[in-house]
Amino acid sequence: MSGWIENEQVERALKERSVQEIEQADVKFSISDDFSYCVLVRRHSAWEVGDGGWRDANQPPKEGESWRWVLNFYHYSREQEQSSWFKIFVPLKYEVLGMEAAGDSYSIITVNGAITGKFSSHSSLMWSLMTGNAETEAEIERKFLLVAQP
Repeated sequence: MSGWIENEQVERALKERSVQEIEQADVKFSISDDFSYCVLVRRHSAWEVGDGGWRDANQPPKEGESWRWVLNFYHYSREQEQSSWFKIFVPLKYEVLGMEAAGDSYSIITVNGAITGKFSSHSSLMWSLMTGNAETEAEIERKFLLVAQP
């Protein structure tokens, strides 16, 4: 899997209640039954900074450029007709094999087992996980595991 999809395409897919564009992008994803939420994994251009932390760009890596798997969370509010998005790095030790969704839950299937989260936790997760700072691998893993918290 090395696909890329722009945020606007995901937002449009949620708004139009269609997975076709996301499926064509060749990314691993889960969408809530009501098409309000999407969680997907894609490769982002990323680099390690001097203090051992990681930063990324919201773009696919160019050939030869370093990258990281990033878990992207989207929400489309039909009432407000607006969307929100945030992201977190996937820890290096977790290879994402696939994603599944059932009702309010999604599962990130990794070589280390499944991490199951709830679409309805989007807002609280967003405020717990967002940062403007470079993140060390230990911080990345701690945040990734918060996805599974009730």
